[in-house]
Amino acid sequence: MANFMSEFGRAIAPDLGQDIVDYLGRKFGALPETALDDVAEPLAGIGHNNPPPEFKMPTALGALRRSPEDQAFFEEFDPNIYYHGTRGDFSEFDQNMLDLGVHVGTPEQANERLLDVARIKGEIPSYGNFESDSPPVIPDAKVMPVRINVHNPLRMPDVGNWKNSSKVIEELEKQQYQNSGINIDEIMQAYDDIAMSDPIGKYGDPDDWIESMENRELLEIINEEIQKAGYDGIVYKNIVETTSMGEGEILPEAKAKIAEIKKEFLTINDAATARMEAARPPEAILPDADAQLAGGEAEKRVQAFLDYNVQNSPEDFKTPEELFRENQLMDLRDDLETQRYSPDSMIILNPEDIRSPNAAYDVDKRDSYDIMSDAGVLAGIQDTGVA
Repeated sequence: MANFMSEFGRAIAPDLGQDIVDYLGRKFGALPETALDDVAEPLAGIGHNNPPPEFKMPTALGALRRSPEDQAFFEEFDPNIYYHGTRGDFSEFDQNMLDLGVHVGTPEQANERLLDVARIKGEIPSYGNFESDSPPVIPDAKVMPVRINVHNPLRMPDVGNWKNSSKVIEELEKQQYQNSGINIDEIMQAYDDIAMSDPIGKYGDPDDWIESMENRELLEIINEEIQKAGYDGIVYKNIVETTSMGEGEILPEAKAKIAEIKKEFLTINDAATARMEAARPPEAILPDADAQLAGGEAEKRVQAFLDYNVQNSPEDFKTPEELFRENQLMDLRDDLETQRYSPDSMIILNPEDIRSPNAAYDVDKRDSYDIMSDAGVLAGIQDTGVA
């Protein structure tokens, strides 16, 4: 029951507090707006992006037009849909615009990446939380569904700025990668030769280093050495582009059911609160502001009102059936909160290994960086979400 009270106690307190503020305001004049700061919920943020609707894989029409070779190529790709946030319409990845590769992940991660970039550019506030029912407007932002042909990714921590080769090298230099098959010595030698092991000292500003040709050259060398070791991607627990502390966003179907559970909790609590109010003795009811009361009587009534609220709780007025139902709902909610997207993001090291679900999957264009690879009968990049 403690969990339930912590969830709904604050929802009840503002109403009770507001009764007092209304009464005292009518009787003695308006109180400052901050009078309820200790009991009221803080204002919600200005918006956050919903996950895009679940993308449905094209099936019959596209498959009918595939040759056996093209169908085999299609089946090399992971059947799961991943998501990539973008700020423009394109069908081919520019290697020079990437870090180690193409980042893909969950809808939450794609949207958060778009938000982070917009914050850096000053297009939206750099502070506050964003509610999903009121997303900020970010020009040309899209969440693109993709499929990937990655079967042996290297597990790494999230280094944060994957475009900074120094950060990636610093992680790869750690002991756990010595037996990964990656030629760490080759990477470190390149680092010494190209950056003289002191890129920040040479450039004076980290941003200058990140945008330098030397950094780009090192990123390409790292990418090449990781692929030489047999890895076709990097998978990492995303702790940056997340609203769920890296746990993974709750799946949309589970989130909808949790919202229904919250409504049922509130219905039960409202019924119990009504019973508590019905049982309130007359001497614990706030008097009308214009009531003519004997000296000190108004203060006594206010104190009795507060005492009644301290001594009683809606929890005390719930029926056994309602308490049993609440326990059922809490167990169901706890189960639903485990139904989440993976917290992992992935870096596709070779853009040839990424395709739109609507691509033709033409085996003759296996080496293409074009995610459409000549569009199939269901052509067109489907925008599943706008950040």
